[in-house]
Amino acid sequence: MDNKWQFIKSLFLESLDKTPTQQRQFLQEKCQEDKALQLTLERLLRSYLEAEKVGFLQKTAWDIILETEFEVVDKYLDKQ
Repeated sequence: MDNKWQFIKSLFLESLDKTPTQQRQFLQEKCQEDKALQLTLERLLRSYLEAEKVGFLQKTAWDIILETEFEVVDKYLDKQ
């Protein structure tokens, strides 16, 4: 599970430097047939961007994602 989390984290971080269209293409390529992984990462990215916009309670966007979306990643990993 730890390797999978590292993989998810690396894809997430690589996606941040891309436009939304590039993100979709990148995730489709990297996730291949794993649509659940792709959807999980897309959700993480949306949450991150939303958190960046509102500056929620002076926390970093990554802190907010870890708090609010960790459950989503756990559910994905539990299915593996």
